Amino acid sequence: GAFGVKGISEIFRIIEIFGINSARDLGLCSLNDFCHFLNLKPYSSFEDMLGLESSNNQILKDLKRLYNNNIENVELYPGLMMEKTKPANNIGSMIALHTLLVVLFYQIQLILFEIIAFILMN
Repeated sequence: GAFGVKGISEIFRIIEIFGINSARDLGLCSLNDFCHFLNLKPYSSFEDMLGLESSNNQILKDLKRLYNNNIENVELYPGLMMEKTKPANNIGSMIALHTLLVVLFYQIQLILFEIIAFILMN
């Protein structure tokens, strides 16, 4: 299936968890802080971020619970994976997002290689 909410393969779950925890340890900015940095409009609600018109959605309910019902608390990587599809006419944000995702992809690859090396050495 497609990447996004509930769209990550089980094989990559440990890498996802490690990446989120590493981002927390490093104190990375929130999704809305990143939007401000790129001069993009920050999200005003979870519904806005997910592209939902109804609040009767289990993922939405879980997010509100996990982030204390505060959109400003949404972390960068989970937020990027959850946000709604962007229109094709916003090329600046698409290029910035693509660049970020490429960097994240290479970081995940490095983490995966380190995990494999650790397992093989022990």
